Amino acid sequence: MPSNLGALTSGGLADIDPTKFAGLTPTQLDALKPAALAGLSQEQLANMKPASLGSLSASQFSALPPASMAGLKPEQLAAMGPNEIKGMTPDMLDAIPAAALSALSYDQMLALKPAVMSQISGEQVAALSAKAMGALSKEQLARIPLESIAAISSGQLDKLSPASFPGFSPEQFADLRPAILSVIDPKQFVGLKPAVMGVMTAEQFAAFTPATVKSITIPQIDSLAPAALAGMAPNEITGLSDAKIAKLDAPQIGNLPTATFAAMKPSQLAAMAPADVPGMTAPQLEALSPRQVDALKPAVVGAMSAEQKSALTQ
Repeated sequence: MPSNLGALTSGGLADIDPTKFAGLTPTQLDALKPAALAGLSQEQLANMKPASLGSLSASQFSALPPASMAGLKPEQLAAMGPNEIKGMTPDMLDAIPAAALSALSYDQMLALKPAVMSQISGEQVAALSAKAMGALSKEQLARIPLESIAAISSGQLDKLSPASFPGFSPEQFADLRPAILSVIDPKQFVGLKPAVMGVMTAEQFAAFTPATVKSITIPQIDSLAPAALAGMAPNEITGLSDAKIAKLDAPQIGNLPTATFAAMKPSQLAAMAPADVPGMTAPQLEALSPRQVDALKPAVVGAMSAEQKSALTQ
């Protein structure tokens, strides 16, 4: 290794045998100018000790060429401080092997600029630890590409903070697999934007627990896709308040499974309005008990068609 490291240019650094970097100390590394580090190769970086690489300043780290990040190892990434991580660019993150990214810590995730997440791949997302996901902000989440969001696992989703959920876009949420949604809890669920509710499928809605469905807000109900209501179970609708039932509109009611509609409490049925009647199907009405029928407002019954009224008396 040259004695006067501070005088090295990027070309001079690039000419050094990669094996020499194994003995590079933090003190020697500190002497390197950011402009010189722009010549660092993947092989040179791969040979550096974690403690040395972890001693880089923010300006030195941000000067590293993205291609060099392909040589990064988990133990090297783990040794980096938040100030270094703040200097990471989207292209640098794009080049980091998924295996190395598995070492990203909670504090390091906090330090990543949201824009950096715009180039994260599905393989990299899948490699992130649940602990690191717990630090993800709504701004960072919002920048994850559509083609990568589907890689999120149930374990990772479970650890996302409620504060990050407003970051989900409708397009991102539409790409989430129904199988992982059962871990979403009420605090997380209420953070979903109304626009997200507008793209929800029946399969996705069916994955939520009764406790989570119970937490749904009125603005969310207002925007909930009618098709999603086909995924509501009988033990979920009974947990909704009468005020929330009153916000369901005709298309939403029409998509409720017959068994779910028939599970409603008398007080819930009493909350319905004449405007809801066009959505009520004959099978739904036929499934009501006499006690439930009695709970319907006269105005609601009066707005029914002859076919609907006939179904009530079956």
